[in-house]
Amino acid sequence: MKYKIFIAGMYYNPGGIEKITFDYVSRIKNENIDFSFLNIYDKICYQDELEKIGCKVFSLPNPKKKIFTFIREYMKLCKNEKFDVIHINMLSAANILPLLCAKFCGCKNIIVHSHNSGTVRFYRHILHFINKRFIKLLANNYFSCSNVAAKFMFGNEKNVKIIRNAIDISKYKFDEENRKKVRDKLNLPQNSLIIGHIGRFEKQKNHPFLINIFKEISEKNENAFLLLVGIGYAMEDVKKLVEQQKLSNKVIFYGKSDNTSQIYSALDLFLLPSFFEGLPLVGIEAQCNGLPILASTKISKEMQITNLVYWLNLRDGKQKWADKAREILSKTYERNDYAKEVEKAGYCIKTEAKKLANLYEEIK
Repeated sequence: MKYKIFIAGMYYNPGGIEKITFDYVSRIKNENIDFSFLNIYDKICYQDELEKIGCKVFSLPNPKKKIFTFIREYMKLCKNEKFDVIHINMLSAANILPLLCAKFCGCKNIIVHSHNSGTVRFYRHILHFINKRFIKLLANNYFSCSNVAAKFMFGNEKNVKIIRNAIDISKYKFDEENRKKVRDKLNLPQNSLIIGHIGRFEKQKNHPFLINIFKEISEKNENAFLLLVGIGYAMEDVKKLVEQQKLSNKVIFYGKSDNTSQIYSALDLFLLPSFFEGLPLVGIEAQCNGLPILASTKISKEMQITNLVYWLNLRDGKQKWADKAREILSKTYERNDYAKEVEKAGYCIKTEAKKLANLYEEIK
């Protein structure tokens, strides 16, 4: 008999949660499991792809606009569908409404899955601090992408299952042909130094500092370019900063991409100056590709599974970051050698998907 899993917490823009969830579900999908998803937007990311593989997507009003209608429809849905497991992805405990609804509609198996290790707005930090103490009263299963994300959401709770941000290893291996193809598409010389970042344009990712770092790099490296992949509410502000810094001919706003696996091969260095991260998927993907990463010490050290990751404190300033970036760029890396290390460290989606499927079986 099939058991029914309902997944909440998917956004309309592509990000780590959306990518990881789709990758896991598309591999777990079998005759015994029936996946459904909550949508409170026009569409959630990967909705078309999820529906193609047989998943259901239930659209409800956005609680920010119609909170009471959302609560009524959410609880009605849960009672009608009789989900065996409700799996709620959370960046923080600032909003526990879906969790409250899941509890009060009578679902016996509720998972809270932590994907982050901080918040960017003070009021959300306060709400998270208040609400996270209720998680253990409302949920009975705890997942996290890393130990630091587990502590952020669940405190000292010991019964937390780590669900790795696993990837398709073969897809992210370095490819010389892709390197040439992407550089040609961008109209950049093959001998360019391309520094990259993949992520939503939002405060957490610290794009302004990234731009300032690149300005220092470009002043001494005329053949350096910065490639920014992603979309988000802060994009226009970042574009204005690029214009102010007179870097418009050096910074490329790539926009949304459904094929980032090719882009990694075109890069020479990945910059990740985030204010916080649970365990960034892009860090695993970049290492699989053999791409060196210069990352903020605010990011979980669990991201380091190869010798490709270099760390600096955000307080060190743009000049020290730029100097370190140039030092990294001066080195040579055998980029085809790292995929095996990433697989050995336990980040192969094929293996990890089987483990998650077994966890669902145990929970039910």
